Amino acid sequence: MRVVIADDEPRAREFLQLVLEKIPGVEVVGQAGNGSQAVQLARDLAPDLMFLDIRMPELDGLAAARELAQLSAPPRVVFVTAYDQYALEAFKVQALDYLVKPFKAEAVRETIERFRQEASRGNGVDMERVLSILKRGRHAKIPLPVEGGNTILLDPRDIHYIERRGLDVVVKTAKKVYTTNINLKDFEQRLDPLDFFRCHKGYIVRLELIEEVIHSGRTFELLLSTGDRILLSREKEKQLRRLYSF
Repeated sequence: MRVVIADDEPRAREFLQLVLEKIPGVEVVGQAGNGSQAVQLARDLAPDLMFLDIRMPELDGLAAARELAQLSAPPRVVFVTAYDQYALEAFKVQALDYLVKPFKAEAVRETIERFRQEASRGNGVDMERVLSILKRGRHAKIPLPVEGGNTILLDPRDIHYIERRGLDVVVKTAKKVYTTNINLKDFEQRLDPLDFFRCHKGYIVRLELIEEVIHSGRTFELLLSTGDRILLSREKEKQLRRLYSF
């Protein structure tokens, strides 16, 4: 069994490599740090199985899985996740395997055994159906604690951008501006990377609202279709260029 590991965390890749190398009949033929590299390795190496992290830079695991599904002989996929409950439910429905971080060696070995058994029975996975199930969970409302002890059920599609201001986090939506104590890292984990982009250590922006990248002296800004201007870090500017190929 030829395996590729795709994860942006070096320690996670190293752990999987160490565990997989000890399983008879398993050969790790490549590692990738993002989804684009994972897809290229699948084309070049034709692995039987790929461990694919859901959240990765450039091309996330779900987007990579869509591209893998178009290959003439796509690898079977084990998604790796730390938090995505919708993904877990989809995987259960479709019998597509997954690993939850931090995972244990025994869980990895059990995953390999399940794939061997399924391969011997000729069972397949309808990747397109799995991805459609995942897509249905992308816009689930986010519970948002706000001032006064109330909780707003926020539709991600209403969010324009999220900004850290001192100890607070401000969420600018189509209807209102909310102040909450949810930090940006938690938002980043809950929001779909196909829709949102961490453009700066203090900002998350809705991708479809970006109209212009403005170079102002030593800094970058994003001009949104709403008229808002928010900061773009130099590192994230490079990621945005790769994302949109400009």
